[in-house]
Amino acid sequence: MDANVGEEFPKILVRHLKAEDVIKEASDGITDFSDIVSVCADFKGKTLSGLNFSRAKMAKTDFSGAIIKNCNFKGAELSDTNFKNAKIENTSFEEALLLYSDFSGANITTTTFRNANLKSSDFKSAKIIGSVIDLADTGPKSAEVVDTKFVLDEYKKGRRDFTGITIKEADFSGKTIPGIILANAVLRNAAFDFADLNGANFENADLSNSRFHGSKLEKANFKKANMYLSYINAAFFEETDFSETILLWAKLEGINMALAKIEGTIFSWVLMKDVKMTPSQFLSLPPEVLETIKMENTEAPIPAQSSTPSLKYGGTADKYASGPPTNKYTLPDNLYIVSTAADTYKSLRNLYGK
Repeated sequence: MDANVGEEFPKILVRHLKAEDVIKEASDGITDFSDIVSVCADFKGKTLSGLNFSRAKMAKTDFSGAIIKNCNFKGAELSDTNFKNAKIENTSFEEALLLYSDFSGANITTTTFRNANLKSSDFKSAKIIGSVIDLADTGPKSAEVVDTKFVLDEYKKGRRDFTGITIKEADFSGKTIPGIILANAVLRNAAFDFADLNGANFENADLSNSRFHGSKLEKANFKKANMYLSYINAAFFEETDFSETILLWAKLEGINMALAKIEGTIFSWVLMKDVKMTPSQFLSLPPEVLETIKMENTEAPIPAQSSTPSLKYGGTADKYASGPPTNKYTLPDNLYIVSTAADTYKSLRNLYGK
């Protein structure tokens, strides 16, 4: 049955503002824009001074050529954001999420990025003066770059550890590679549809825009992995670890998170459909996700997954080397079936290229 979230939990409203709304309110003397949602906003060439954007959700926003002075972006979500040629002075990006952000050619003065996540951000030709920043995780990695065939051939020879490797156009769909170690690997745009990845280690890997449809993920480790914009559908979890995993803007469909560990997981603006969660997991979701929740509460345990899902991307059931996956563990009672409201994201389709 449908349940009203507001009956059980306090309703938390999220302020959705366009760039022009922020500029207008700032001109009227308003400086507090903490926790706002302003995704894909256009601040190109604008002047922002003395404004508080702490914890704001501003992915894919354009600050190119902007003048940003005495602003606070502490804990803000700024992935895929464009700061190219911006002038940034006395500003805090402490603890901000800045995956794939472009600071090339920017002039950055007395600004702090302490504890910010700068993975794969670009600071090429940026002028940085008197600022606190660790560029160790930015830019391209100098690592072993191989293709999928190389990894599969090496796996057949007995190699399991591919830590730190970069795989271009990785496609492991339908492959059986349990126990493979891809920690710290770069696997952007990778496909793992119907792959057997039981016991695989993806800790701290870059899996942005990757796809796991019908994958076997029992005891797989995704701790601290970057799964920005990834798609997980009808995958099979048992003791799967998503602790501190970045699932920002990910799509989750037809999965049972009750069988996964999600402590510290970043679920900001995740898209969910028919995702099963325990009450405690549900309560860990951020406000901007909670406000879009449609929830069903069951009085009985959800039946164990026991059949092979439909093969959305083609192929046959023999992709499962050892038969269709099943859940061996007893599922918790009173799971929530969670779906996020699609209409909230109509204006954000360009994030997914649709």
